[in-house]
Parts: sequence; C-alpha cells; structure tokens
Amino acid sequence: MQGTKWNMVVVGCVVAGFAWGKGGWPSFDSVRMTVKEKGEIRSDKTYIFVRRGNDTRVEGTFAINASFAKVPHVELANTTGQFLFVPEFGSALKLLWPIDQDRLNLAVPIPACRIVFDGPKELLQEGFPGPVRLDGKEKIAGRDCYVVTTADGPNSAYQEKLWIDETYGILLKKQNLEQGKATFERVVTEISFNSKSDTVGFELPVGTKVVNGIVSPGSFEKLGALGEIGMAAELATYVSKERNSATMAGWVSVISAPAGLKYATTSYRPPVRIWRTTVVTVPNAATQNSRNNNDNNNGSDRTSRRQRIREQQLARIQTMNPTSARINNRPQTATKTEAVFTEGMFVSEFIDPETGKTLAFYQSGDTDPTQSIAPKSMLGAGEDILVNGTKGKVYSTKEPFQFVTVVWKSGSAWYGLAASGLSAEQLVPIANGVKRLQ
Repeated sequence: MQGTKWNMVVVGCVVAGFAWGKGGWPSFDSVRMTVKEKGEIRSDKTYIFVRRGNDTRVEGTFAINASFAKVPHVELANTTGQFLFVPEFGSALKLLWPIDQDRLNLAVPIPACRIVFDGPKELLQEGFPGPVRLDGKEKIAGRDCYVVTTADGPNSAYQEKLWIDETYGILLKKQNLEQGKATFERVVTEISFNSKSDTVGFELPVGTKVVNGIVSPGSFEKLGALGEIGMAAELATYVSKERNSATMAGWVSVISAPAGLKYATTSYRPPVRIWRTTVVTVPNAATQNSRNNNDNNNGSDRTSRRQRIREQQLARIQTMNPTSARINNRPQTATKTEAVFTEGMFVSEFIDPETGKTLAFYQSGDTDPTQSIAPKSMLGAGEDILVNGTKGKVYSTKEPFQFVTVVWKSGSAWYGLAASGLSAEQLVPIANGVKRLQ
C-alpha cells in the first residue's frame, strides 16, 4: 500500500470548546514532530517535521534517492512551491512534485470525525473506504491514540495499521502490513503543538540560488562538482555492463549542451516488464473449407494436418477470448496478451550553476519518455514540431515553473529533451545534433 488513501464519508459532529478544522477535528496553529521511518525497501530515516497551516518543513540528513546521505538538507513546501534546500550549497532545487507525498501529508487530520470511533461498529465503517477494525487505544509520544487496522478489501493481503491522535485526528504512527508482517513503519517519537518559541521559517533564505527541478536530487547533489566526468564516458560505462549492449549501440546517443550548462550525471532506468496486447486472426471456416477442398481435389494428404492446426488455433482462441471465437463464416479473432521487457531508459542531466537553467536528455530503445518527464495533466496536448526530419511533439509548461519539452522518435528509438530557461527553438538544434555514442 503506497501511502494512506482516504475516500471517506465525513460524519458531521459538534463539540463545544474547540475551533474546528478538517473532518471536524479541533484545529491547531502549528505542530512540531520528531519522526522515525524504517522499511524493507527504504533506508531508515529520522527527521524533524514542522507544519503551520499548509506550509511544511522537513529537516534531516537522510538519503534522498541515494543522494544527500548525511548531508543536512531541508524540504520546504509553501505558497511559492516545493523546494529541496541544501545550506552547504546556498542553493535550492525547485521540485516538479514532492519527494515524498505521504510525508508531505503528515499532521493533516483524517477526514473521518472523532465520533465514529466512539460509536457502533457500523458508524466506524462509514468513516473508512475498506474493511476496518478498532483495536482499542495506545499511547504514542505520550498521547492517547485510537488504533485502527484497515484494508482495501475483505481478502486483501495488504493492510494498514494506524495510530490516530485522539484529540486532533492526525496519524502518529503507521504500519504497512503484508501477510501480517510490517514492511514499513513511520512513528512520531516527540510532538508539540502551538509552541510560541517555534519560529522556524518556511521560506528560502534571502540570496538562495534556485535550480528548477527538471533535474533530479542526484544531479543537484553534484552541484559543486559539475563536469568532473563526461556524458559519453558515463554512458559507455553503463552500456558495457548491460546484457543487451549490442542492441543499445543502435540507439544510445550523446548531445552537445549550450554554453553554461555543465554535465551533472546520467541515471539508468532498467528494463521493466510490460503487458503487450495483440490481435490474433485465423482463417474463417469458409476459407478453410475451400482450401481443404482444393487439397482433396489435388490428391493432397495435407488436409488432416491442416484440420488439426485449424482445431488447435480455435482452441487457443477460445482459451484467450471465448466470446470472440466464431465457428461460422465470420472472421475469428482474439486478443493475445504477453509479457515483454522494455530496453530501459537513460536520463542525462545538465545544470547551469550561475543561472539555474537545467536540461535533461531522455533516450530509450522502445519507450516514449513523455510520461517519464512529467504527467500528461501537466504537459497538456502539445504541438507538432519537426525534429531530425521527423514529426515530434513540443510541450510548454508554466507550473510549478516554466519548462519546455521536445519528444521525437527515430526508428524504434525514442528521445526527449526537457529544459528550464531554454525555448523550443533552442532545443530543436540540440535534438538535431544528437550523435550515436562511439
């Protein structure tokens, strides 16, 4: 289960003596927490989380996608956007989307009202999207909590166990369970509300250089060591280690970035399994009978063999899609779904440390990179553009910051450029200059 998904019926309630916030829980001005995380596929983390209204601040030295381990950094979310600020650099990366959406939602009251926990079982079920069980109360960080176990469905192997603050309705502890075993845990170890002495800021320090987040935290970490290794050398190292290196040689390429943009790093997204559906067609009965008659007239002994093949084809079709098979004269087709592996994708990133401009080059042997760059809802429909003599697409995006994306196909390979601080007219010559890795 990825994050806590709420799709609840909010039960109205009125209790005197409180100002009421989301879901009918008492509101608070600010909250400060010490949080610990651990999981099977995530590294352990300890950090400070502060919320004031919709503004949040996360302070820690934990790794972000294998970057910034033991390096003090701050994640900020405010009215101007979301940022990864590294005091050592004096710079911040403005993010396209949160590093961890679930963490960003910390200290937000659940939608279900408090009275569902003190009423009959049926009322509790109204507050949650799937099967739910109230397991009593426990203390977390010295505060009383309702303990709830919920699942997506009655027979689901995946559950969430939640410790919900009895007063404010926020999660103080959460466990993701698989077959009863905890695969992830987040717990608040210290917490304080409405502290007058808490003057933590939610804005970037004056003079901070902002790099727009077309690039990843991994490239941002290289800000003080840009250009120490070249793009071609790093790509060659990746390709030499892959089993399909011979195939990669047909599409892996390099670009020349404009002046000022320095190479940061290349990441490789390995092949993934996808399900590909094709339509299977076999001759209809009339066509087959005609062939059989011709065979008989010619004295051929192939009739029985063809008939057996015919029967086997029909059996396979009926197994794959029984409703599409026809025994009469209609064409007989079925959909066939099989697992295939993509060829993987390389993403090479560049940063101009002076201006904050960024450039990312995407390339894959068989996969359109558009959705890897940004969600379709963010990119829009796009416009046609000529790239390398073929029709491509250009997308112009203004939020959360302005950037341009150009995507095109060459043979079976796909390429894409995304940049902040550059125009489509500046990206097309870069695309036209793409060269195969030597």
